[in-house]
Amino acid sequence: MIDRFTNHYRLLFRLALIFYLLLLLLAATLPVPQAGAAVFFSLDHIIHGFLYGILSVFFFHALHTKPKACKPFPAFTAAVLLASAYGALLESVQYLLPYRFFDLRDIAANCLGALFFGVAAWLSTYFFKLPLCK
Repeated sequence: MIDRFTNHYRLLFRLALIFYLLLLLLAATLPVPQAGAAVFFSLDHIIHGFLYGILSVFFFHALHTKPKACKPFPAFTAAVLLASAYGALLESVQYLLPYRFFDLRDIAANCLGALFFGVAAWLSTYFFKLPLCK
């Protein structure tokens, strides 16, 4: 019963990850109205951090599949790196689009969000009995 639940749990996160990757791609490439004056830190950066933090959690749960040696740290590292890289990739795509704006601060917000949420996902394996290990 536990194995079946664990497999369904992982499948759910993998499907959610694919859906969320496509959703972020769509959101990053659609035209948006130009923002006002650039500031060092804004609500936009908080939203970026939150969105890529969620992506980091999806990556973590989709990648954490080591049944024998249940060590979540490699999945945490991969999740943070993949979410950060995807954020940088989508921000780079925006540089090529005439109706979007490239901003290094957005990349920094993506990476920080991925790191903070990734740490939370990693620590959740210790504080909560999540069905990550068989």
